[in-house]
Amino acid sequence: QAGIAMNVAISAQSPWIEFTGIKVRGFAYLNFGYNASTSISWDPTFTINEATISAWLSAGIGVDYETPATSGSLTLAGISLSGTLTYKSQPESELHGSMSGSITVIGFNLGFSTPINYSLSQQQIMN
Repeated sequence: QAGIAMNVAISAQSPWIEFTGIKVRGFAYLNFGYNASTSISWDPTFTINEATISAWLSAGIGVDYETPATSGSLTLAGISLSGTLTYKSQPESELHGSMSGSITVIGFNLGFSTPINYSLSQQQIMN
């Protein structure tokens, strides 16, 4: 077994700006990373039994707010994508995984998710 991973998170926020009855500040963030792992064997020959890679990215900008009655945050624009892909060599060579993502605009979110299943041995999409 062998693996490697990386994760990066960057964020920033402005100072609070006060108006009558409300305080607001802007924020922005960026996160991305990956994981990769593999299972190999050497005997009797070199074989990749399984290998997996996962990756993700998210970014957004928005505002935090505070009033005497409540506080919270509102994402003005954001995006999120992630995916995983796994190769398996036994009993036949196959790829399995998924991809998902979302877009946020002024607090409303629209997302998707899709599976990936493909037989390399038969060169066709699997159900």
